[in-house]
Amino acid sequence: MKHFSALTALAAALLLAGNARAQHTGSYDTTINFMGSPRAVSVYVPPTYNPANGYKLMIGLHGLGDTCTAYRDAVINARGWGAALPNTIFVFPESSSRNADYHEPAGSGNEAIIDESIAFARALYNIDTTDMVLQGFSLGGRAALRYGLNYPQKFKGLLLNTPAVQGVKEATNNSAYYPYNYANAPQVPIYIINGETDYLYVPPLDSVYEQLARNNGKIRHLLVPGMGHTLPAFSLMSDFQSFFNNPAHAGKDAEAVRLYTDKTNHCTAPVTAKLLVRNAGQDAITSVRYTLQNGTATQSATWTGNLPAFGHAEIPVTVTGLAAGGNAISVRIDSLNGAADTVTANNTAEATVYYQSTPDTSLNEGFEGANFPPDRWALEPSGDAYSVWADDNTVARTGQQSVGAFNTILIFDNLGRKEKLITPLVKVPTAQPVLQFDVAYNYHEYTPPYFTAVVDFADTLEVEYSVDCSATYQSLYKKGGSQLATFSSPIMNPLDINSCFINPGPTNWRTESISLAALSGTTPVNALFRFVYTSALGGSINIDNVAVRSTTAVADISGNNSFALYPNPATESVVLSGAAGKTVAIVNNLGQTVWTQQATSDLQTLNIAALPTGIYQVLISDTGAVVGRQRLVKN
Repeated sequence: MKHFSALTALAAALLLAGNARAQHTGSYDTTINFMGSPRAVSVYVPPTYNPANGYKLMIGLHGLGDTCTAYRDAVINARGWGAALPNTIFVFPESSSRNADYHEPAGSGNEAIIDESIAFARALYNIDTTDMVLQGFSLGGRAALRYGLNYPQKFKGLLLNTPAVQGVKEATNNSAYYPYNYANAPQVPIYIINGETDYLYVPPLDSVYEQLARNNGKIRHLLVPGMGHTLPAFSLMSDFQSFFNNPAHAGKDAEAVRLYTDKTNHCTAPVTAKLLVRNAGQDAITSVRYTLQNGTATQSATWTGNLPAFGHAEIPVTVTGLAAGGNAISVRIDSLNGAADTVTANNTAEATVYYQSTPDTSLNEGFEGANFPPDRWALEPSGDAYSVWADDNTVARTGQQSVGAFNTILIFDNLGRKEKLITPLVKVPTAQPVLQFDVAYNYHEYTPPYFTAVVDFADTLEVEYSVDCSATYQSLYKKGGSQLATFSSPIMNPLDINSCFINPGPTNWRTESISLAALSGTTPVNALFRFVYTSALGGSINIDNVAVRSTTAVADISGNNSFALYPNPATESVVLSGAAGKTVAIVNNLGQTVWTQQATSDLQTLNIAALPTGIYQVLISDTGAVVGRQRLVKN
């Protein structure tokens, strides 16, 4: 027995001596024999390392295009994490290549390297296995989120610096390729920090945060004003260790996560909104006193229930006093269980409620106003910041602006996502009603060597109508790809974002005139019209001059580009070019001629000072036939 003990002691001494030789301190680079080949690993060990003490461990995953050495130097030196965490050992494994993150390609072992890095650190250093953090930046942060949710028991916390979740579709687990196990969120504290000006990733990370909240996760989300897609300085997230130790705030703390309604448009009031609330404090919450603000009006109410630590609830909020159009509303949490909330910075959520009970008598929109969406129009975005319908002051059929959207394979996989733009509630004419709009569109086509064969990425535009205030919609029009295109050939092999957009000339616009006969009758019908742009990962679209009218009035709203009006919009007068010898008439939205004159010059001045503010059509006629039309905005 004594002999066995002596051998054990000798073996232990030799092992310690071997480890002592391997126990480098400071920054150094080495390799791990991984999957039959060496894999680079960069390490930082505090210079004061003492093997008698247990050390925290942080595994750091770099972003796409980086190296483990460069990432180690940025974290430890440039961002100051090493000095700020003197009792932490850092291990930074390299991904399989600069063009691969820690999940793909399949078979690369880019997730298994996380376990190998932990084993490497434990073999050389005295690691406190109860205090290991998985950290990552950009696509490394995305991999850390996925891996940490799959194996939450391995880590004390997940520190995610702008995890590059690839769009709202992926964030909401609508992409089978890269799912997140949100159900495991209660098992590991998750700290997310990203920049407010890192525009592509703000919506996906907001969606991730909501998913974690709905799964009762132990989460903290910090959005840093003015910060882009970069690794933050340690001082911006210096509380992450205390959060991992105690994820719940002391006392009572309710967080207003999101305020929303179940549908975009509302025609009856009051409207019921929902406030998603999570308990971020240690104490259970049995009542929430909140204040709703709608414009200058405020009203307070109390919700009662049972919300344990990290639990969530949807609180119904009754919204009254709505005006026609978009109403900016906010809800502020005032007190919990009859006492003050210990943290007030997270107590407010905001939303826009679209409401219109009385229909407009006409619709003629050219998107020339300063605000978007225009008054009483509504947006129903799919979530991502880049693909949404937006005003465009570089492309227009007439005037200076139109509305546009686009999709591309160069950003996120948003295949099938729908961007929706909804008109005001409008009274449809009873005689021969039509919906008209101008459209310019092109799709994307890639050829070898970018793909092995010719591949088209072609989005679709669908126009729908609703006569029950958006409860249901029926399709009126649907075109995509070459059928929708207004160019003779597609956009070929776009390799950067600028190449994805169209720049339509006069011949690249088409006026669509859609019969609304199904909505006509002796009694006027009130309807909403919805423009739905569905992503197939490729296309650029602009629409202009949306109108609902009777064909007994002005039959066409498209311009003839042999004539021009300028300035447009105008206040006192406007110059019409190219109409010498022709009859010029100005027609209002009701089809009534409100001004007429014979043009005697190729630069004819039209005095419009007496016309009411509004949108008109300028008709140019020759021997009784209309040969041109231009849209005029009178300010």
